[in-house]
Amino acid sequence: MSDLECQVCNVNHCAFGFIQYVTTNQKRQGGRCKALSGRIKRRMTAQLSETVFEAVRHAIITWQFPPGHELSEQALADRFGLGKAPVRSALARLRQEGWVISTARRGHRVAALTKADVADVFAFRELLEPEAMRLAAGRVNEARLLGHLERCAAAYDLADSEAKEKFLIAHRDFHIDIAFSSGSIRLGNALEKLHNEFLRILYPTVSVKERSSEWMQGHLKIVTALVHGDGMAAASLSQAGIRRSRAATLQAFEEAIVITTNVQSVFHIS
Repeated sequence: MSDLECQVCNVNHCAFGFIQYVTTNQKRQGGRCKALSGRIKRRMTAQLSETVFEAVRHAIITWQFPPGHELSEQALADRFGLGKAPVRSALARLRQEGWVISTARRGHRVAALTKADVADVFAFRELLEPEAMRLAAGRVNEARLLGHLERCAAAYDLADSEAKEKFLIAHRDFHIDIAFSSGSIRLGNALEKLHNEFLRILYPTVSVKERSSEWMQGHLKIVTALVHGDGMAAASLSQAGIRRSRAATLQAFEEAIVITTNVQSVFHIS
């Protein structure tokens, strides 16, 4: 999180410690500290809200907050040591982006994850991602993409939730990096959201088999095509991978495998 600068002492303060600092400084300055201006307070609230949003979304993606989990303003305010204003703003954004739902007299809950949701994610990936590949051809940072794949190939113990998270985030970042290399901010933002949703689908199901040589070779072929400016080949490889991944994932749902934090079934990821 970026720091906030007090306009009296010109010192930057972490936003979480800023409230205490301002209160103390107000007493010392006889209430004259300009950091108490409405503009600074609005900026501070926005930054705190962004922090809450990122933290809660991360907890949802990693199943610390599973589908149906209740999210109360008071509980989250206590968790982060904040007032309700930034929490309320964060929950509104989470609701707007589909991570949480709210109902009368029941408050906020983590959104469900259904077969239809999974199908939607794949449908939009297949619609958008091949086009991002085509546009990104000849524009990608090869070293950065290979770095993502190297982290995916690291010898992680996926029984370790932290290690599993590193693997999945590296995989997500590989695809998001390509999306933003397309040169379209809107396309990059759309695919970033889709891959965050995809990460939520994969998190409770990923296994060591995901890092098979076949999986790695497929992604290396995409990198090669992109580096050599062959957008059509990269788009074709992307589309084929998405379809394989979708078939395996939807089959799991059709076999009535319920996604929970204990599921051990294997999904191929692309």
